[in-house]
Amino acid sequence: MVLAYDENVISENEISKIVYESGYLIHKVLEPELPESGYEECMFYELQKKGLFVEKQNRFR
Repeated sequence: MVLAYDENVISENEISKIVYESGYLIHKVLEPELPESGYEECMFYELQKKGLFVEKQNRFR
């Protein structure tokens, strides 16, 4: 995932905190057997919900 932000609005430390807390919440709530793609979808949703601009992984061609 790629994160984009306006440097005047949110710092890298704040982004790191949001990402860490979102990942922790997802891991705590969801089953450990969830495939990586499931975690990625959840993380994508949570980060967008918190106002970050995110993009999903792109495949190489």
